[in-house]
Amino acid sequence: MGIFDLFRSSPIRTQPQAAMMNDLETIGQIKNSLPFEQRGWCNELGLYVQLSGLLNAETLQAGGKYRSSIQMHREPPATEWHIQSYRPGHWEGVVAPSLVLAEWLGERGGLPNYLESDLQRAVARFRQTGQMQLPRAARTMGRGELADAAGADMYTSSIDWEQAEPGLRRYLAEKPEDATAWDALREVLTRAKQFNEAMSAGLRALELAPEDGDIHFEVAMLYGGAIHNEARSMQGLEGSAADDMSGCTLEELACTLDEARIRAHKHATAALASPTTDPDTSEAAALIISQLTSSA
Repeated sequence: MGIFDLFRSSPIRTQPQAAMMNDLETIGQIKNSLPFEQRGWCNELGLYVQLSGLLNAETLQAGGKYRSSIQMHREPPATEWHIQSYRPGHWEGVVAPSLVLAEWLGERGGLPNYLESDLQRAVARFRQTGQMQLPRAARTMGRGELADAAGADMYTSSIDWEQAEPGLRRYLAEKPEDATAWDALREVLTRAKQFNEAMSAGLRALELAPEDGDIHFEVAMLYGGAIHNEARSMQGLEGSAADDMSGCTLEELACTLDEARIRAHKHATAALASPTTDPDTSEAAALIISQLTSSA
């Protein structure tokens, strides 16, 4: 099914909606604000928008890669666009999600390299379902000010995890109500195998954002890692099959096996029920619930 086949039921209009024209203008402005090499990411849903200025006039074109479906023009001091040509069609159905994508890119100054594959999966899901769910990871290490605090290079996969913790703690000393920063600290502490503190950071993030399904999932994973490692210990096995959770124990999380199972189930269920959880995470949360139920 093609990208525009999702919108076959969209009404055909003889005049463009003002809201859509405003959205196109915003997409064009965001695109122009990005570094040149990053602008192409705004086109990922198949909508191409070009906003240009020449001799004190502005021109906006939007549509397919090789054919514009709408062309608009205005000259100062006019604030409204003059429609030069308009071909209504199903391309209009991707204007709103393209705006969401452009705003997501604009907040980050482009697309960090380490999120490229995640974005491509999000686009593939959009083409199948019509639902735009952008990579969650950008919420932690992709936001400009927070990325700076964590010492993250947004455009490479390079993050100095040893320097990330003190930087995030300084950030949180100034902005203690930032749930995203607490979740970023949880991730950093998990990688450092400081699981007790990682759990504390995750639970603090949930106090501030109790409906965030992705944070619920990460907390469930911490409990799940301890349960997994306890089972391996009881079998006389060393190490763990879960890389990030290797070494996570019930003692570190200060709970019994039964308590860990109850809490893991609680948070996995919350992740599965949350509308903010992306499909891949929902599938993983369902697997956790299934495993916990079968081992009970």
